[in-house]
Amino acid sequence: MSFSIDDRECLVIVGPSGSGKTTVLRLIAGLEAPASGEILINGKVMNHIPAGQREVAMVFQNPALYPQMSIADNLQFGLRLRGIPSAEAALRIREAAELLGLTEFLQARPNELSGGQRQRVAMGRAIVRRAPVLLLDEPLANLDPPWRAELRQDLANIRSKFGTTMAYVTHDHLEAMLAGDRLAVLRDGRLQQLEPPRIVYQRPANLFVAEFFGFPAINLFRGRLLQSDGKLFFQVAVSSPSSSNEFCLSMDARWAPLAEKLVDRTVILAVRPEQIRPAFSHDPRPAGATLLAGIELVQSAGAELLVRASSDAVAFNARVPASDLLAPGQKCAFTFDTQSAGVFDPVTGKAFESP
Repeated sequence: MSFSIDDRECLVIVGPSGSGKTTVLRLIAGLEAPASGEILINGKVMNHIPAGQREVAMVFQNPALYPQMSIADNLQFGLRLRGIPSAEAALRIREAAELLGLTEFLQARPNELSGGQRQRVAMGRAIVRRAPVLLLDEPLANLDPPWRAELRQDLANIRSKFGTTMAYVTHDHLEAMLAGDRLAVLRDGRLQQLEPPRIVYQRPANLFVAEFFGFPAINLFRGRLLQSDGKLFFQVAVSSPSSSNEFCLSMDARWAPLAEKLVDRTVILAVRPEQIRPAFSHDPRPAGATLLAGIELVQSAGAELLVRASSDAVAFNARVPASDLLAPGQKCAFTFDTQSAGVFDPVTGKAFESP
């Protein structure tokens, strides 16, 4: 893989377990050596620079604080090893404690703090070094949602105050979307896509990326693209010969320029659950077709309902407003937004891009 992280950017490295996320951080930090290629920081090749001499700091999933030391001593320990004068160290510790809300806990021991507070200490221990690059290896994985939200804000404050460049590893697709300026999506040690979160979600480069992001899972329909009267249609490949409910979607006009290339070709159409709406919904959406389907499952997610529905032709997930008041056993007509859909090659998994 080859990529760069911009100055003061937060690049989130995301992917499933075993995809190589932590290895990338360890290579940047100098804890692993690359077999080939180069690692540069501020234009300087780092391959043979020891970890302790690189201008990077690292925060791990486990804070690993010294239990016998006070919080102040935990923050000061690394500075003392680097020969930072006491007055300068005290200034840095006070500044970090104020930024992270730790001032009143400086004389406490780690076991007197909550998990979120201990992780703040770990972040403080990294930022007192004043390293221009901060590496974060799943720092919020063990925390409750309220603490995650607070620490995400802390990281934003660190970037704002110190101009820190961050590489942030997570396997959580939602965490990645919330934290990153750009996402580097990995699979089996290979870079799949490197884009801002909005682009990764709305225009995934391949089926792996499309399926990795979003909940419930994206809907994938295999079928053919057909052309009639100058318009492009998608016809689903119905698995049951006895199916009486043909599923044919009118493709949005943005796909028309690809008609010559894709017509009569088998493709996979990807439609996210929020792009499927009941026909009576007050939320206006571009509609490619209306499909009558039976509702099998409805789960409440607060302001939204997560719906599983099926017809003779297809089954699909939908995410609809709670005000739509759907219930299992109902029949409902659904509309599909093909303007925001994706079209993929079923062999390579790569996306076909509209012009």
